[in-house]
Amino acid sequence: MSSSTANGAAQGPLPQGAAGGSSVSDDELKTIGGKALDTLECRDLQKQIELVLTYYRKDARFVDNIMDISGHPGIFLQFGSLIKYFKDVKLERQAPKVHHIEGSGIAKVEIMNHQHYVIDPEAGMAKRLFPGKVELDVQSVVTIDLKAKQIINHAENWQGKSAPPEFIRKMTGATTCGILRMLGLQKEITAAMPPHAS
Repeated sequence: MSSSTANGAAQGPLPQGAAGGSSVSDDELKTIGGKALDTLECRDLQKQIELVLTYYRKDARFVDNIMDISGHPGIFLQFGSLIKYFKDVKLERQAPKVHHIEGSGIAKVEIMNHQHYVIDPEAGMAKRLFPGKVELDVQSVVTIDLKAKQIINHAENWQGKSAPPEFIRKMTGATTCGILRMLGLQKEITAAMPPHAS
């Protein structure tokens, strides 16, 4: 069964929230949703890992127009690559909107934003894949498990950009994670992992 983003764009099946959920204020939901975007802007690997461990459930899913990744290990690699291969990442955010889904145990936070990426000129791989700068208008939709108060799905929907089918994005995600491991990013993540991480 497919879920959808706040505006109805297909997203694929989501990890399940806890039935019934719990009482979480809109302000708290907006804060959790904002933390998802903080992970993209973060320039410190250890701090970024702490954000993922704190705010993303272990089976959380990250989806954008080119890849689809599930679980902390892949999310660490995807977000860590933004630090390793991009000199700067800036997000200009609009006010978040909360969407409640009655009886589902989840809520969604939608944040429209403009994303500005500057490639690190020393990062060979990223320089070959992207131009010097990347500008994107994005609808970020963060789905939150109300009981755990953690993110179970983080979708970055690039506005005006097409997306391949889900199975292609899953293959791209797996391939990209494999390449990042071969390039040594996994070793850096392991070294930066806090002692309390299981």
